[in-house]
Amino acid sequence: FDLDGTLVDSQPAALGATIKALASYGVNVTSDELRQQFGGGARKLLRYFLDRDLGLDGAGEVIVSAARLRNDLQLGFTDRVTLLPQARQLLGSLKESGYRLALATMSARNVVDKVSKHHGLDGYFDAVMTADDVIHVKPDPEILTKTIDLLGAKVGRSLYVGDSGHDLDAAVSLGMPFLLVD
Repeated sequence: FDLDGTLVDSQPAALGATIKALASYGVNVTSDELRQQFGGGARKLLRYFLDRDLGLDGAGEVIVSAARLRNDLQLGFTDRVTLLPQARQLLGSLKESGYRLALATMSARNVVDKVSKHHGLDGYFDAVMTADDVIHVKPDPEILTKTIDLLGAKVGRSLYVGDSGHDLDAAVSLGMPFLLVD
């Protein structure tokens, strides 16, 4: 499973943290502007707006600190993350049926851990892969390849459940079955 937009609605937290982090560097954005650029992880999102307003050199100087600040802010917004309807019941039913479950998300590890614990999801997953575990972000399939390896599973006998074109592209590039959550 992907996490954000698939099992939880983290958009209010992500938007709030990103707007505040970018404002710290003199970059002002709206929620609508951010939504248009979502996908591929926080670093890619921040980089887009930092490049736009600060130029490539300016963005390069602050991207690491901006990403760290956004992550810290998002941890403080965990209470804005809501569990999507029937998510816990679905995970429980799959787990009881003997399926091995994993998360493969572009969120940072500490954010995933806090959100999972906050919503009682942490006990359902046999493996968790985050943006901190990969070099390449989705749509690159690296996160799915590593997750499948961690589970000792096979691509053709796995299913990736996600909510975005990046999720779909990552699965399709591996020939992995995909289920779109809308």
